[in-house]
Amino acid sequence: MNFKGGQPLRNVLHTAVASLPAGWFPRYHKAAPGAPADDVLLALLQDLCRLPEPVVLILDTYEDASADACRWVEGQLLSQAGGSDRLRVVVAGQRVPAPEGTPWEEEAVTRELPPIDDLDDWCDYARRVHIVSAGHVDEISTLVKATRGSARMMGAMLSNLYPRGVPNGT
Repeated sequence: MNFKGGQPLRNVLHTAVASLPAGWFPRYHKAAPGAPADDVLLALLQDLCRLPEPVVLILDTYEDASADACRWVEGQLLSQAGGSDRLRVVVAGQRVPAPEGTPWEEEAVTRELPPIDDLDDWCDYARRVHIVSAGHVDEISTLVKATRGSARMMGAMLSNLYPRGVPNGT
């Protein structure tokens, strides 16, 4: 599930559920059309806890999650996942929920990812995502040094300099 852009929780959930077998979410599909948001969220949690196979939900760009999404993830989803042998949740982003003092604290494992200061990694990313030619290595090197490899700052800088999908030749 990707929270990029602060999408409404209902949209994020619909996209995630659509990528998995429909038979896994009978309560969700029954409640989704027109039901109050709380009913839909409860139905989804019930389905997630009864999955026929183990599933890992990856919540990406959590720092962009709406307030409603944060309340649901931190207040309900992570608690349910902590008590489930079929559901694991990975929360990724520049800001993630703090486990201290929560019902899921005992199950939580946190990892802080270090900056990415390898120029080759950033050049490869820039070529793949931003279609930047090899002639921009010096510019990318300067950005890596200026940002100290911060993924968030590098992503913003590259997006501003080289819009995604627009070829940027030498």
